[in-house]
Amino acid sequence: MINVLLSCLNTRIRSFCLVAGTLFLFGCGSESNPIAPADPGLLISHELITTYESQDFERVKSIVLDSFFIGAQMNASDFRGKLVSTFGKVSMYRVAYETMIPELGNQKVIAYGLVAIPEGATNGTPILSYQHGTTFTKEEAPSNFQRHMETKLALLQFASQGYIVVAADYIGNGPLSPQPNTFFVKGALEQAMFDMHTASLAFLKKMSITPGKLFLLGWSQGGYNTLLHFRKLERSNVPVAGVATASGPGDPVRGVMRSLFARRDFDATYLAAATTNMMFAIEHYNKLANCSSLFIKPGKYQIAKNFYDFKASLEDYFRDGGYSIDSGFTPEFFSTAKTASHPFWQVFSQAECYRWLSKAPLRQYYSSRDDVVPADLGKHVVDYQTSIGKTNATSHDAGPNADHRCVYVHTLIDAKAWFDSLK
Repeated sequence: MINVLLSCLNTRIRSFCLVAGTLFLFGCGSESNPIAPADPGLLISHELITTYESQDFERVKSIVLDSFFIGAQMNASDFRGKLVSTFGKVSMYRVAYETMIPELGNQKVIAYGLVAIPEGATNGTPILSYQHGTTFTKEEAPSNFQRHMETKLALLQFASQGYIVVAADYIGNGPLSPQPNTFFVKGALEQAMFDMHTASLAFLKKMSITPGKLFLLGWSQGGYNTLLHFRKLERSNVPVAGVATASGPGDPVRGVMRSLFARRDFDATYLAAATTNMMFAIEHYNKLANCSSLFIKPGKYQIAKNFYDFKASLEDYFRDGGYSIDSGFTPEFFSTAKTASHPFWQVFSQAECYRWLSKAPLRQYYSSRDDVVPADLGKHVVDYQTSIGKTNATSHDAGPNADHRCVYVHTLIDAKAWFDSLK
């Protein structure tokens, strides 16, 4: 208990120093320089979180994997033997960097992320930019990866095998970011990921490492974010060697429409909670008035707002009856969705991230049993880009029994072998 309290106190102290302080630390040693934030992508600080060795990754492959599959359609044993089996030492660093929010007039903020460096990394070591899926607690983020099973699994499969792994928390995610959650806020997400890439290169330069080829991978919301990041990188002439998404919706408004009007009996119970989070985020960052109060029933509004603000848990949301699409939303929500007759839907419809002809090889992983992102949406970007002439994009079925979590682990296994072939 004392250790937990000390850890919480240390986290609060770090948060105060990074967000409000006037002195920033470059590095985790004695080197110290006062720096005023200047430009997006500016590396503000880095600190060593911990180092993972073989026994730590063994625990991830056994205990964490078992926990990740609780309630899933398949079992951890269906995948464990296909994951990597020998592990190298990896140092995990939390970085702070400057970014900005386009939706708020390029307001500058401090953001955070994880850079994992395998032992022996040298010039030419491949780098994986990883985009995490939706999180419903403030603690779950790559820079706080010890509370985030998903990131641990990505580190197991890639960082322990010699890949430098870079993962942004996103603005509003993680214990150190005070901003509201940027859930499906297109401009803020795109900018934060691009600036994390810039800051990570600056950090690696300080560590005397010039990384090799760049790969992108993301799951669920992180699959969508990966596609945003992919487009931004290519438009900025940054070479990308390969991209993989696990249940990545290229057009999120289609996903919401499907959950409203074409429901399935195995849909995830938290889709209503994810929808209200998206609603509050888009309303706040795009300065739209009265969306949430118009669309969420009065009796459900406060628990939904508390949940978005990380003041209530998913269990609280369920306990207050917020899990039902029909019980949570007003008739106006459904009617305006069909006609896109409210500014909210007009803004949200612009969140797509697939209408461009990409250069780098792309794979999308999907499943007809996915309880969050249906198969047609999970492979939609490949279908679209193939239709306009892309020849190096393929979609891959994770199997008839693969639900949302299973698609993720299947992708980690299959994409790792594919990326290795492209190094």
